[in-house]
Amino acid sequence: MGRPRGAPPVSPQEKISAIPALAQADEVAAEVCGDLTRRPGVAEQVHLGAQGPSGRGRARQVTVR
Repeated sequence: MGRPRGAPPVSPQEKISAIPALAQADEVAAEVCGDLTRRPGVAEQVHLGAQGPSGRGRARQVTVR
């Protein structure tokens, strides 16, 4: 049935799906991106994801809705 309209996102996928709507303005998206990539754990995950399993620089696919 889905979540009621206006209900806060709970699951990781719901939170991921909510980010584009919350950061529509370029200046907001840039600030959020900068803040998140300054977190060591996030930066490490992004770096490892960009390398791909073979370590040969394959980017992982990201779906933006």
